[in-house]
Amino acid sequence: VLLANNETGNVYSWNDVLRMKKRLEQFHSKVYLHVDAVQAVGRLDITIPSFVDFASFSSHKFHGPHGCGFLFCRHPTELQRDCLLLGGGQEQQIRPGTHNVAGALATAHVLHYMQCIDRESRVAYMLNLKSIFLSALAPFAADGVAKILTTDSGLCNMLALCVRSGDKIKMQQTFARHNVCIGVGSACSSGKQSRVLVQMGVSDIYARGYVRFSWSHLTQVDECKLAVSVLIDFLRTARVSA
Repeated sequence: VLLANNETGNVYSWNDVLRMKKRLEQFHSKVYLHVDAVQAVGRLDITIPSFVDFASFSSHKFHGPHGCGFLFCRHPTELQRDCLLLGGGQEQQIRPGTHNVAGALATAHVLHYMQCIDRESRVAYMLNLKSIFLSALAPFAADGVAKILTTDSGLCNMLALCVRSGDKIKMQQTFARHNVCIGVGSACSSGKQSRVLVQMGVSDIYARGYVRFSWSHLTQVDECKLAVSVLIDFLRTARVSA
């Protein structure tokens, strides 16, 4: 289960996750729950409840080193029944290879900072950046030019939207000319229709214009306002074209 969706920024609460597990337990005698919490670090409380068996994290998503991550495993013996990778037995028969010690230490250091040191103020700052986008988008959402996908309770550092009759590649190129990088889809589903948008019932006329803005506590307000100004110009053009 994704704790926070990487395409929309929408968040499940831990109570939502528990309800999913209980529903599955009505049909299966044993349910192992794995939570993908990759997008959550530094933005949400990731204290792992007792009903979660596994939770995965990726270091680069919270300003740590690339190529590092970690898996929370409540009962390691359950994992040891089947190895993850074939090869040597260096890691207690779970997987071959040698730990990246420097990467693990750097990941732990940044994880502690992002979750335990002044997280609330960083979240508040990122929510302020989000409000700048939402205020600018309000009139375009009201007349149907834009469809906002991220709910009010979504991640503080992300905003996803679809532009009616928009071309996401054209939008990406437009923003790039202003030195603004935006996302136009999940890397793991590149070149394919987003199953997330399909299951959300987003029609093709909007789905083709999907874009995602993301930022961090390091993003400057002026940088955010630049992105917003480019977005407004694009939406005004889309409104006229429609």
